[in-house]
Amino acid sequence: MGKEVEKKSFLRGVTWAFSGNALSFLLSFAGSIIIARMLGPEGKGLYSLLILLPSSVFIVGKLGIPDAIVYFYGGKKLSARKAYSTSFIVYFIIVLISLALYLAAAAFLRGSLFADVKTSFLIVAGFLVPVELFRKQFAAFLKAELRMRDISIVQVGIALLFLLFLLPLIFNPGLNVGWALGSRIFANFVGSLWVFFLVRGLVEKRGDEVSSEENKNWVPIFLGYGILNQIGILLVFFVLKADQFMIKYFLGSEKLGFYSVSVGLAQNIWLVSASVSAVLLPTLSRLYGEEKARVAARVLRTTMLAVLPLSLILLIFASPIIKFFYSPRFSPSIGPFRILMVATYVFTFRNLLDEYFRSTGLLKVNILTHGAALALNILLNLFWIPAYGIRGAALASLVSYVVDALLGGLFFLKSGGLRATEVFSFSWKDLGLLLEGIFRRGGVS
Repeated sequence: MGKEVEKKSFLRGVTWAFSGNALSFLLSFAGSIIIARMLGPEGKGLYSLLILLPSSVFIVGKLGIPDAIVYFYGGKKLSARKAYSTSFIVYFIIVLISLALYLAAAAFLRGSLFADVKTSFLIVAGFLVPVELFRKQFAAFLKAELRMRDISIVQVGIALLFLLFLLPLIFNPGLNVGWALGSRIFANFVGSLWVFFLVRGLVEKRGDEVSSEENKNWVPIFLGYGILNQIGILLVFFVLKADQFMIKYFLGSEKLGFYSVSVGLAQNIWLVSASVSAVLLPTLSRLYGEEKARVAARVLRTTMLAVLPLSLILLIFASPIIKFFYSPRFSPSIGPFRILMVATYVFTFRNLLDEYFRSTGLLKVNILTHGAALALNILLNLFWIPAYGIRGAALASLVSYVVDALLGGLFFLKSGGLRATEVFSFSWKDLGLLLEGIFRRGGVS
């Protein structure tokens, strides 16, 4: 990957990230099956809806601060102690903003989207906001240090604890969506405490380090980078989630339950790409010029090649997978899933490009391309959901994801000074690199 980046560190980080993502997925998948089977399509849809609002507020409220921590602290622009103190100040600011936003959104949507939802459920769901904000923000210190092992262990621990607390649903039919929601909140709270002690130990270990820019007021610097980055993140979130809000509005909770299963299964292929993304930003932030673009292009090609077999397997065996794990009641999920499988594979490419643009400071590119995709997605869903149901929502996602990927790819070629063949043409060398990474110690050169 260049003289400045050590291959073993990159591969080790990706390996730990993938292991954590894979294990936590299996545990979360088991939890999803329990919720779907015990609560039924409508209960699964209600749970998805309750999670959707705090997740949306979380995406807005974190203000891109985790990536700002990776960019500035990981790039050695400030010390661990200064980054830590600055992050606490920023955290309390964004928690107040996020809780106010959550309450306002819940009140505004109370007569429409949440008309059939108990107020107590909405209140309990709100506790997810400060808990997840804390964990995600301070885990960025571990990410900046490429301590993917610690992040993965915490991630798996949260998923395991969540699953254990869901088990009573099997034996006590009287428990409802509130139990599933409370289980998720408690598991994330424990994970946040875990991250806190890990980061505090890191700061104490590096407490004597001082950067050359230590005396700057880093709060507005964090917020400046973070807000621009956050706009792009927010647009991605709604590109991926707008269809679910609109399905609930047009078709109701049961159809949302079917569609949420399709979405969740299709996004399983991001187990691989998310593992690469977790290491890619801190890695690219240490590179410069054409080297940065060429490394990014190589990682893109290799990752897309790695994701392809899993995508094809899920596409071919969609029907038996859904019927076996979720029961034949979820057969309406099969058609949308096949469409979303193709759409998600395309969007894998665009997700990885996000890390390149963040590492170069080209945050406005993410805003432009994701904004165009979101506008197109909403427009198509307005017509296709009433006309074609959840299959129409899946088609709208496919079209908007393709547009987003094409626009991002064009900006990448231009900014990196690359030819299209350097990005999109797979080679035997890429396959060899992938196999070396799987069976030996691998790396990216």
